[in-house]
Amino acid sequence: MSLTETITYGFLKLFSKLFRVISHEMRNKFGDALGIFAWKWIPKRQDEALKNIRIAFPEKSEADHLDILKNCYRLFMKNAVQFLAFPKSFQEITFTVEGREILDRAIAMDKGVIFITGHCGAWELLIAWLGTNGYPFEGVAAEQSNLGADKLFREQREYFKVKQIPRSTPIDIIMETLTSKKILGLVSDQDAGPKGIFVSFFGKDASTPKGPAVFHLKTGAALIFGTAFYEGRNTFHIQIREIKPETNDVTAITQSFIYMLQEKIKQYPSQYFWFHRRWKSSRKRESK
Repeated sequence: MSLTETITYGFLKLFSKLFRVISHEMRNKFGDALGIFAWKWIPKRQDEALKNIRIAFPEKSEADHLDILKNCYRLFMKNAVQFLAFPKSFQEITFTVEGREILDRAIAMDKGVIFITGHCGAWELLIAWLGTNGYPFEGVAAEQSNLGADKLFREQREYFKVKQIPRSTPIDIIMETLTSKKILGLVSDQDAGPKGIFVSFFGKDASTPKGPAVFHLKTGAALIFGTAFYEGRNTFHIQIREIKPETNDVTAITQSFIYMLQEKIKQYPSQYFWFHRRWKSSRKRESK
């Protein structure tokens, strides 16, 4: 690592130790304050996020759109503080779980499991819960450009006995997770450019990763959709559902889990990470 990256790692470790020492209430207050600060003083991609919210909720007022985004800042800053405070913060959380038997049945099929989620709620908590409960989880994640931050993020995740697979890993190696009868975790809700498949997301075409559908068709691994959303008073609700596409093809499979994600976003609009350029690609542009 470079000197800058080493310093970054050191600062993140320092904050991690600090957040583990203070109380849950103090962590929440600190995360909330960070969220308000970012909302007011770090406007990067704020316009993009508002544009996305307007597309998703055209029936809502501009005041509602701003309120969704403001609360989004607050939630994800709290998530960041909570993540740095692992494992202490995780031990203080109450989980309600719906559909665990669905995941257990999928694992019992002995073909591996494709576990899909989105950038919504508390996906890091969801992964930690899976690892803590003994599920053999290996998740694909983008590497951080700063190697110090990347090292810290990896350590926080691997504390819970889950494996992080770099997104740059060749497909045949990623496939080994399924052939080894493990759970392959995929966060599949970002723009996928020309390599993706267009499906409807809030009524507008969105290029979406084909990976989950392709892996399923190649291996027969079960398709599972899982989320973890904040419900108040340090309680998170984990929901696990089977993905049941109308037909067993790439388009139908992809559209099926995107509709499931859309349903959850409508339920918890402030708990979606609106800052991605979700509708960046268009059919017209990709056809040129």
